[in-house]
Amino acid sequence: ELIDGAVDNSHIAAMAASKLTGALPAISGASLTGLIAGSGAFSARGTSSWVNMSADAICQFGNDSTGYSFDTDNNYNASTYKYTAPAAGVYFFFVNIYTAQNDASSDFNILRNSSELDLTGDATNLFIFNSSGVEDRIVSGSITLLLDENDTIAIKASSASDMYPLGSSFGGCRLK
Repeated sequence: ELIDGAVDNSHIAAMAASKLTGALPAISGASLTGLIAGSGAFSARGTSSWVNMSADAICQFGNDSTGYSFDTDNNYNASTYKYTAPAAGVYFFFVNIYTAQNDASSDFNILRNSSELDLTGDATNLFIFNSSGVEDRIVSGSITLLLDENDTIAIKASSASDMYPLGSSFGGCRLK
């Protein structure tokens, strides 16, 4: 039998978590390693009316802080319109682009760093596409990607396209 205080930290090499019972004191997470705070999420929208975008131009989603727009971890740059992954992991992204105006077709893709994602395995290589005439419409897409730390994600016009940024949005979050 042991007397109170006979077992201290110097006598304990390791202890299974299952041995901890009863009311436990509050534990600080300051010493935990390998964790990423929060999952991080953003939702940005445009700030201007119609924009005539040239081929390869990055879509302008410049508002990430008013209305329903937000950036919980400050990983979206509202000036470059790019999201930067804070850590390696699985990410989900969505985009809604109000398009057409005077275009018979509009097409968009995702840039990972400076390269288009090869989503179709053929020459079109498009993420979202509209070819339904000149009536205004919203084209939408979503994707789950495995990213490395500091990878950037942006949406770009694959050909000359009209975009109404005030009716468009781009966002995402870290899943794992």
